Amino acid sequence: MGNKRVIVVLGMHHSGTSVIARSLAVFNVYLGDDLMPSQPDHPAGFWEDNRITATNDRVLAAQGFSWRKPGFDCARMTALSSYRQTVTLIANDVRARFSHVPLWGFKDPRTCRLIPIWKDVFRLLRVGAGYIIVVRHPRSVAESLRSKYGMSVRMGYKLWLEHMVAAVHETRQNRRVFVSYDRMLDNPRHELRREAEALGLESSQLNSNSAKAFIESFLDSHLRHRRYQRDDFSPSINRPSIYMQAFSLLDAMAADAISQLAFRRAWNNLLK
Repeated sequence: MGNKRVIVVLGMHHSGTSVIARSLAVFNVYLGDDLMPSQPDHPAGFWEDNRITATNDRVLAAQGFSWRKPGFDCARMTALSSYRQTVTLIANDVRARFSHVPLWGFKDPRTCRLIPIWKDVFRLLRVGAGYIIVVRHPRSVAESLRSKYGMSVRMGYKLWLEHMVAAVHETRQNRRVFVSYDRMLDNPRHELRREAEALGLESSQLNSNSAKAFIESFLDSHLRHRRYQRDDFSPSINRPSIYMQAFSLLDAMAADAISQLAFRRAWNNLLK
């Protein structure tokens, strides 16, 4: 698959990754032909490849984890005797289904915790990777998880931070862009342009029928059920400052309001 490219959408569950994944269709990014179907509570669709999601679930389950259980450390897997076989099996499946296109992509929030594995898959396939890190207020995420799954708000915050820390750390040396879900709904053309410029996507597509369909038909105010201000955090959360500071830094990156160097220094200091 030499000279092929993949765009990976990263973010916590219920943070808007589906909308951002759908935005890639504007740039003719192939998302596969086995997408998870929409559901009554998610009529816009998930834009998530079933087999990639199933693969990520199996990898987590083999280590005694699920997407709802915090504390997963992907680095521990690299020492296992089965690690190379796992990477090879994933690569073979991906090659069989995506090698016919020059530019493909996928999203699955589980990937945040499994980036080292996927980076080895991309190396094996000789595929260049770019990443979109989706930013959304952790309270919006936590309240959505509570509403749908009965998950505690505290657990929602904890999982949000774990996913974002992994996504930021594992892509720090790669081509990437931070995209705010709320800003995509507010000003989609601007955010699409940011994606194109950061990831080397075809900017002429911003004037295409595909872009028009995404902006005028797909995006809808009903996609956003809740929105919180930067300092609006759940009163039951312990140490809200770490979540507030983490979101503020991520949101600043998504607004192009902080330099890469300043972000990196502040982010590292926050996590010490």
